[in-house]
Amino acid sequence: SLLKARGMTIEDDDEALNALRSLNYYRISGYSFQFKCSGEEKFEPGTSFSTVLKLYDFDSRLRNTIIRYLEIIEVYARTEIAYWFSREFGSYGHYAEWNFRCHAE
Repeated sequence: SLLKARGMTIEDDDEALNALRSLNYYRISGYSFQFKCSGEEKFEPGTSFSTVLKLYDFDSRLRNTIIRYLEIIEVYARTEIAYWFSREFGSYGHYAEWNFRCHAE
């Protein structure tokens, strides 16, 4: 009701209600800010709930894709560092205090 009162078009009330129940109003509303009239709580004419929901879905898919590849990069980087460290300082070099410095003074 609030979104409609502010000028958002809601094509399917049931879809909107289900989305709001599962994602919550505040999570979705962040994707609607770009459609608000400057300095007002009203939405630009033509703003639809389905467009806002599509933005949310796109952002979610993009974030999940990036996270999936970041994990691969992180594991690779940690592995390379561990291999370098063990070649440089031996298999038990991580136990040697002289390999670590305290920078706090």
